[in-house]
Formats: sequence, structure tokens, C-alpha cells
Amino acid sequence: MLIDAVASEAEASAGWRQAAIDMSESVNDLSLQLQNRERELLELQVISYGFYSSAGLLLAPSHTVAPQLAHAVATADRAALQSLCDEQLRSLEDSFMLRLVTVRDMQREREEARIASARSESDKMTCVVCLSAERNMLLLPCKHLVLCAACASKVSVCPMCRTAVQDTVACWL
Repeated sequence: MLIDAVASEAEASAGWRQAAIDMSESVNDLSLQLQNRERELLELQVISYGFYSSAGLLLAPSHTVAPQLAHAVATADRAALQSLCDEQLRSLEDSFMLRLVTVRDMQREREEARIASARSESDKMTCVVCLSAERNMLLLPCKHLVLCAACASKVSVCPMCRTAVQDTVACWL
């Protein structure tokens, strides 16, 4: 009787544990979906900002906000920001969103450039056969430096120009 009660309680506990895990995964999924939707909303707001500004429909663009409020905006002084009218606040918000998207685009472009640069640098020094070891064998007579020692010992023709390899010279850069 006691064993049945303990087993029943263990099954219930396992059920609750699985439900908690499922709920946690659902919350994580919803959080990711929310982040994606916020990003999409920001992009749409920037697009609409560009449309309205190109059509001359913005009533108070951010560059017309009073210079004395520049410090308030930079320091997020609530009292000074409350003195702005609704159109100025919307315009200021649009301006910040546009700048934020620009900054994010710049960060993404720089990261992509860093990755491409690192990839191209590593590709320049990686053996063209195994693609993992560093190039360190000069093939003669063609003088291509494209193979590591292990791969150079296995080939009879240059993988770049198909010239018969007569000799190899170890090189370190």
C-alpha cells in the first residue's frame, strides 16, 4: 500500500517535472519570437520613418528639437523630455530607431567583414588538399607553395598547375 502511494507520487512528480520543462521550452520559444517581432517592428518603423521624411510629412524632425534639449536627450532627463510635444517625441524616437538600425547594420557588416577576412587569411595559408594543415612545402619546378608536408609526400603532380613534381622544399613563413 505504501509502495503504491510512493510510486503514484513519483509518477505525479515526474509528470509535473516534464510539464515544467515543456513550459520552460515554450517560454524560451515565445521569448525568441518576441525578439524577432520587435526587430521586425523596428525595421518597419524605420521604413515608415524614411517614407514620411522623404514625403515631407514629419512635423518635427529630430534636428529641429531645441538645442537646449540635446543635453536632456543625451542624459535622458525626464523633465526636459516631458516638455516636448507628442510629434517631437515621435520624431525623436524615430530618429533614434533609425540610428539604432544603422548602428546594428554597421556592427553586422563589420562582424561579417572580420569573419570573411579571417576566413580568407586562413584559406591563404591552408593546404589546398587537406584544408587543415599549414602550407609549408614549395613544389619544384613550378614553385607553388600550396601543400603541407604530409600531402606533398603523397602527390606526384602540383594540384594548381598539374606540373610533375620533381622536388619539394620545406618553407616556414
